[in-house]
Amino acid sequence: MRATDPNNGLSFGVAQLFTGPPAIEIQQTGVGQFKLIWNWPTAFASKLNFSVLAATSLGSGFTSIPLSPVVVGPDTYQVVLPPPDTGFKYYQITVSLK
Repeated sequence: MRATDPNNGLSFGVAQLFTGPPAIEIQQTGVGQFKLIWNWPTAFASKLNFSVLAATSLGSGFTSIPLSPVVVGPDTYQVVLPPPDTGFKYYQITVSLK
């Protein structure tokens, strides 16, 4: 538990329950452009690795897209994927704890 005092038997903290990775909402914002939105407790944002990888075909290797999540509300983050420079792109979204 967070914010408890081990020396005080009457001190109770707030339990943070994590049931898995955040659900990521995908919104189309323009032609071939997408926005990813998710919720994660701000207090633990520095403990989360978030990355997006892209490839032009499933047989080719995926490369990382440099993105920085932006805080858009309490515990709410988003990134906007750049439009693909070629016809189609395949994306892989990874979320993990540091």
